[in-house]
Amino acid sequence: MGVTKVLLQIEKKTNQMVQLLTTLDETITWYSIKKIAMDLGVTVSTARRYVEELQSSLPNGWEIAQQAYKGILLIKPIDQSIQAIIHSWITDTLMFKMLELGFQEQASNLQSIAQQSYTSIPSLYRMIRKANEFFEKDGITISKSPFHIRGKEEDIRTFFFHLFSEVQAINTIFQKDLLAIIHEHVIQLDHLIQANFSFTEKKKIVLFVAICVYRSKKKRPFQQLL
Repeated sequence: MGVTKVLLQIEKKTNQMVQLLTTLDETITWYSIKKIAMDLGVTVSTARRYVEELQSSLPNGWEIAQQAYKGILLIKPIDQSIQAIIHSWITDTLMFKMLELGFQEQASNLQSIAQQSYTSIPSLYRMIRKANEFFEKDGITISKSPFHIRGKEEDIRTFFFHLFSEVQAINTIFQKDLLAIIHEHVIQLDHLIQANFSFTEKKKIVLFVAICVYRSKKKRPFQQLL
């Protein structure tokens, strides 16, 4: 999963929930609570709480079957994937929300982020320090004061292209009108050069152009990349 795999290493609980759901999806036999606790490295009571939280987050048509002395079993439509659930969990994490604020340049200090997320400043400092250890290899870091994403603009855009692409976040990050305009131009380009872009290729092109357009409006003109 690239960037999101790194993000999950920072968000321990979400990572454990993803592990639980993935294992259930791949398991065709009963999965005992004791085995869940052992596999996740948590207590039995924590494992039970995770199962309850998982049950409450499942879409219609999905359920967790439970039998005493046997464990649990995931029941879902055969044509549906767990990826949409995982994506929603990732985009709901504090780390993703901080990265999104950094991308949009909508927060200037950690105090406002701490208040909005009901998180202490020391906890945010620890999270940012850990994130920087991972993200530095991608050419970006998170600056604490003032709060912003630091790095070469091309590295920032590439990083967020991978992040938003992996969690299918294009429709939640960007306005529909902007995406529609870019999509129309991509179609025209495809006809002009006869590239025969696939559906996935078009989505990736639209996403990257949307990122460039948005970032260029935030005081970083395209000329910086030339």
